[in-house]
Amino acid sequence: MSTITTQSKVEESIVKESKSSSQVEKELDDSDDDLLHILKEFESKVQVPTPQIEKQLKDWLAVFEQSVILEAIRRTHMSGKSFAYMNAILTDFQKKGVRSFEDISAYDRSFKNRQKSFTNHVSKSESLPDWTKDEYTVVDDPVDEDINQEVMDSLNRIRQKRQH
Repeated sequence: MSTITTQSKVEESIVKESKSSSQVEKELDDSDDDLLHILKEFESKVQVPTPQIEKQLKDWLAVFEQSVILEAIRRTHMSGKSFAYMNAILTDFQKKGVRSFEDISAYDRSFKNRQKSFTNHVSKSESLPDWTKDEYTVVDDPVDEDINQEVMDSLNRIRQKRQH
């Protein structure tokens, strides 16, 4: 049976903290390097980043791998658009579950299939009624006199109501 003292718990906690803080520092250094690279690419291909854009890019870096953001910058550059376009790309990536550069190829295939199904959509054709065709001939079917009299009576009642 081992006895765990309060001091041993504190020492263990300090060791864990020192490990985690050094790991955090390394991750911060890596993300700072990633952010600097992204900012340089953004500036060279799109525009000089404002402080708001820098913050947004930093926020995106928490969501995506660096390569995904660089691909969004490349697509923005190729289309000649601004940050808003790149932001829309990344927002769509996020909605569609893209997290890594490998996910982008699956996203692109899905996007192309959606586009293809939209452009290959068979349009509905409307058919005109027969009476619009040149070869149509009017067929006057004989009308029963009783029905004809009922229609004429109804028309006369309607006309009389309109006059009043």
